[in-house]
Amino acid sequence: MDEKLIQEIKDSKSSETVSEKAQEKETYLIFSVNESLFAFPSCDVKEILKDSQVFPVPFVPSYIKGVLNRYGDPYAVIDLASLVGEKEQNSSLFVVINDESHSCLKITDVKEFYSAAKKEIVGFSENEFSEFFDGALKIEGKEIFIINLQNFFKKVGKDLARS
Repeated sequence: MDEKLIQEIKDSKSSETVSEKAQEKETYLIFSVNESLFAFPSCDVKEILKDSQVFPVPFVPSYIKGVLNRYGDPYAVIDLASLVGEKEQNSSLFVVINDESHSCLKITDVKEFYSAAKKEIVGFSENEFSEFFDGALKIEGKEIFIINLQNFFKKVGKDLARS
């Protein structure tokens, strides 16, 4: 009888270990900006919009393409390509960010939602990338930078304050 109880305890502990491992995974939205791949946690995605009209706004940094109307609220459109010094995207696809910033990222294409264990993420040491990126995923030989949205929007806010 004690052996059954011991086995049940072992079984319950092993199922806890499996669920703990499952919790260590996070799902990321992987998307392209021109030819480059980026990601951020899917919990930060409010929605993905296509073919929304962008209204230009004067006196803002060049990577802010204007605002779009989402259910009566203005959302700033940020072109990641312009921000990182690439040619401007010819796209009408936007990822609305799930926070108070009322902003969205202009992207070229949605690639996939990818679930990754924390151990799959390669972190950056203190360098120029560590400020805006949490690390990188390596999928099928491709390196995908994970955007740190909080730091990213701090930079945008500072740039807007200077404008």
